[in-house]
Amino acid sequence: MPYFINTWRSPKPGHFMEVAKATAEALKGTGKPGNVSTTISHPRPTERNMGVVGTISGFPEIADVEEFFEAVLSDESRFASVEKVNALCDQANVSVSQILNPQNTGLDDFNPKYLQRLFITPQIDKMRELMAILPDMRQQISVKSGIVISRSLSGPSASIRVSCFVESLESLKEFNSQLIGSPVQKTVQASVANSTVRGLARIFYINRPS
Repeated sequence: MPYFINTWRSPKPGHFMEVAKATAEALKGTGKPGNVSTTISHPRPTERNMGVVGTISGFPEIADVEEFFEAVLSDESRFASVEKVNALCDQANVSVSQILNPQNTGLDDFNPKYLQRLFITPQIDKMRELMAILPDMRQQISVKSGIVISRSLSGPSASIRVSCFVESLESLKEFNSQLIGSPVQKTVQASVANSTVRGLARIFYINRPS
C-alpha cells in the first residue's frame, strides 16, 4: 500500500505565515503531490500553538520513502533549508504513514478547502472489525468528500487516522451529520479504547504536479 510523509510544525508567535509559505515552497520543490494545511480549530488548543502540517504523498512503496529521506539527508543545502524553517517553530517533527484505503483517495473535479482529522484508537480485539468497515465510509456519506484512512509507522500501534477532505465548512457540517448514526459511526463507537480526537484545518496549498 502507498505511503506519505507529514511534517508537523508549531510556529513561534509572529512566524505562522512565514512557516506556512516555506512549507508550501518545500513541497513544491519535491515535485510530488501533497498539501499544506493550517490549524483553524486545534484538537488541544490549551497545549499547542496553531499548527502547519505539510503532507508529501506519491510514495508507492516503503523503499520510495527510504530513497526520499536518503536524498534529503545527503544534501546539506537542502537539509539546511529544513532546519531554517524548523528554527522558526516551537516544535517540528516528521512522521511516515501508510494509506489503508488507496482505492478511495481520488475524486474528479474536487477542490478541497478544509480537512478534518479524526484520531481513533480502537480496542486491540476490535481492530479487524473496525478496519473492515472504515474503507466503506465514503459510500455511506453523500457529501462530496475525500477520505484517507492511514496508520503512522510510529506512536501507538493501534492508532488510526481518518482524514476527511471537504470543499466548505457547510459540507463538513453535513458530512458529520450523516456520519452520526451510520454503521461506521456505530462500529467506531463500540470499538474505541479512548475518546476520538478531532482537529480541523484549512488547506493552505495543494501541489498537483503535471
